Amino acid sequence: MGTVNTALSVMAYDYPPEKISVYVSDDGGSQVTLFAFMEAAKFGRHWLPFCRENNVVERCPEAYFNGGFYATSRSLEADKMKTMYESMKVRVENALERGKVEERHIDDEGMLEAFAKWTNNFTRQVHPTVIQVLLSTTKDKDVTGKLMPNLIYVSREKSKVHHHRFKAGALNALVRVSATMTNAPIVLTLDCDTYSNDPQIIKRALCYFLDPEIRPTLAYLQFPQIFRGLNKGDIYFSEHKRLFQINPLGMDGLYGPNYVGTGCFFQRRAFFGSPSSLIQPEVPELSPNHVVNKPIRSQEILELAHSVAACNYENKEEWGEKISDPRFLLYIFLFIGANGKDLIDFLLEKGTFERWWNAQRMLMICGLSSFLFGCIDYALGSLGITIRGFDVTSKLQDNELSKRYDQGTFEFGVASPMFVPMTMAAIINLISFVMGVLGVFRKGMENMEGLILQILLSGFVVINCWPLYQAMVFRSDKGRMPTKITLIAAFLASILIVGS
Repeated sequence: MGTVNTALSVMAYDYPPEKISVYVSDDGGSQVTLFAFMEAAKFGRHWLPFCRENNVVERCPEAYFNGGFYATSRSLEADKMKTMYESMKVRVENALERGKVEERHIDDEGMLEAFAKWTNNFTRQVHPTVIQVLLSTTKDKDVTGKLMPNLIYVSREKSKVHHHRFKAGALNALVRVSATMTNAPIVLTLDCDTYSNDPQIIKRALCYFLDPEIRPTLAYLQFPQIFRGLNKGDIYFSEHKRLFQINPLGMDGLYGPNYVGTGCFFQRRAFFGSPSSLIQPEVPELSPNHVVNKPIRSQEILELAHSVAACNYENKEEWGEKISDPRFLLYIFLFIGANGKDLIDFLLEKGTFERWWNAQRMLMICGLSSFLFGCIDYALGSLGITIRGFDVTSKLQDNELSKRYDQGTFEFGVASPMFVPMTMAAIINLISFVMGVLGVFRKGMENMEGLILQILLSGFVVINCWPLYQAMVFRSDKGRMPTKITLIAAFLASILIVGS
């Protein structure tokens, strides 16, 4: 339901609905997701007028019904909307539990034809293109008679023979499909687990895009992410204070902040070369200057949209991706100075010491897990060796997991190879720290400089690795470090220690 809420929050923007087109990218190709958006299209006919007539700010249904405004200003109309929303959730969750959509829930012949593509050979890794127009602004209206936005479900073709390039490939496919169907000059990207909390956001973005002084060189406008439900210490550093509050100010000289994958408005023209040199696409209909003059449900439009979503389309075109002496005092100065400056920046942006510390910890963890595996994957890919798989992560809620998160407890429950390097580092640094302390007692002040550096460095890592030690030894819940990972890491760490 997260993706449904994301789409509904965008469909309900305070902007002419006939100028909004929402494309839903379902890279896993789930018939339940398509069914969920069929239901969302029906619910949206009631939700959009409700938001418009009541000046609702939180236009994500889940956020609205669980928020303080609904609780303090309930009305018969609002209660009716909540009942409709909960009924929709039940139907979608029942379909999710069954793992398929039964024919009795499909009341449209065109939708039956779409669901027919889910044959026994249809998998998340191998499946044909599925593009389904759920709402058309030239035809569909809400319960008050006003036009609805376009709502299009897109699942690009996937094959084991052709590399799909993960999220980058999915975004490329969406750029092409949307160009053939509507080709709006402004493109907003949103992740499925986020939603837009400001119905005026399009107008705010247009203030920049329509400014004649900056428009010619303005490629994109990145809005920050705001996360709900963070625990007090933000143990996973989900606030991203550096990324959204500290760093962007310093990146103005580089023409703006990072693109973070969501919450970003692009000029479609920016995908086709620099301001002074337009790179013409291989198909005229993909040009940012192309005007679509046919209905999005027309056979010609749908055929072209399917062709540019093919798994081998990027192979023949330009789309895709081609990443205590002075020395002792100097080490101390650089370490304290760099981290002290970072802490000050963090605190100036209304952060806390605890959240800053957790941010340092997560950088270390990522460096020994996702960043490390990403580098290895890229290196192997450059050599033509492909060993990776791609699984869509579960978005289901787990009460025990949520409880542990609220308590500030890290989650390691899955036996993932990504946990091996960080567990090895935790073990090696603990042994190094202990040996360093013992060395001080054994050697006294002799070679003190080397020992203190060793103790400081390994001690810093040991403190950051405390959640790992807890997960390996002291915890018994489902989120503890799997014994298999601990044993593998201990074995590999012992080899490194003996070998050194």
